[in-house]
Amino acid sequence: MKKIFNKKANPTSLIKRVIAYGIDWYLGAALASLPLMVIYYTMHDHIKVIPNQIALFEYPVNIIVALLCFIVIFFYYVFIPYKYDGQTLGKKLMKLKIVNEDYSALSKKTLVIRQVVMMMLVEGSIYASTATFHQLLRLLSGATFTKIYTIVGLILTILSVVLLVLTKSHQSLHDLVCHTLVVDISSREYKNQLIQLQKEKKRMKNCISC
Repeated sequence: MKKIFNKKANPTSLIKRVIAYGIDWYLGAALASLPLMVIYYTMHDHIKVIPNQIALFEYPVNIIVALLCFIVIFFYYVFIPYKYDGQTLGKKLMKLKIVNEDYSALSKKTLVIRQVVMMMLVEGSIYASTATFHQLLRLLSGATFTKIYTIVGLILTILSVVLLVLTKSHQSLHDLVCHTLVVDISSREYKNQLIQLQKEKKRMKNCISC
């Protein structure tokens, strides 16, 4: 615990992170519900208001809809930041990006663990984009298990927010587990770290050549 609170300070603005999170939260929620809305409207074109509930469909259509929603979520939260150097749209607008603790680029494995396993499955209680997953759990395992899972997720989410605010490195739970940082790409600290990283890569390359 002492090591966590004594990590190097991260100058990235928490306000910018909150704004970026808000943008991604909204977009993630909208995109995650898109397959459900399209399919339901195709089947009932007279409906004007569509509840975001996979229970609207019978088996196996509800499972198919849920899987399509997960694919869209994976695309936004994993494929886009992997393709665009650690940035979702929210982070792009706020000039933020996700990097490893040494400021190197993230691997696809790290992104999947951070964005899907930790943020959506472990801490997913307040993420609108995971509502479909909770609904699917309710259908497959019953309301009791889903309620317990949601409560545990909410507790872990609160812990994650506390760590984000109180640690000097501003690392939430998913950052600590995955050894990642959210950094401001316009900051001097980020630019200096990139220079150091490039020098280290050059030195390693020269050593290999020798």
